[in-house]
Amino acid sequence: MEKLEILEQFVKKYGDKLNPELSAIKYGQTRTKAVVELYFKSYNEPFIINLDFMGGELVKDEDGKDIDILPLFDPEADIVDNATCFVELDDYSLIQCIDHLFTEAAANQINDEYVKSIQK
Repeated sequence: MEKLEILEQFVKKYGDKLNPELSAIKYGQTRTKAVVELYFKSYNEPFIINLDFMGGELVKDEDGKDIDILPLFDPEADIVDNATCFVELDDYSLIQCIDHLFTEAAANQINDEYVKSIQK
């Protein structure tokens, strides 16, 4: 499995909002799957999240009806492009999909700001 370390990009983007227990974040992919691995200072093994559940573009039939969802992270695409796509996800999407990435206070703040933004 090819892997890229992306913790530095998250530190630049989120600073002290990140879980201080994180020691590494790696985006990895094979020809068939994409994963993110979270490494915590207090655990020997990484927390591995299969990213298959994250959908991207909708596929429509001739009548314009949704028939499928393409994966957001195409394992056949370049690993750098996919890792960049992961880093560029918005903070609300990240708290919905990746547990323990942010501090609890930061995750609550992100959620509250999102809720306020959709109530306008």
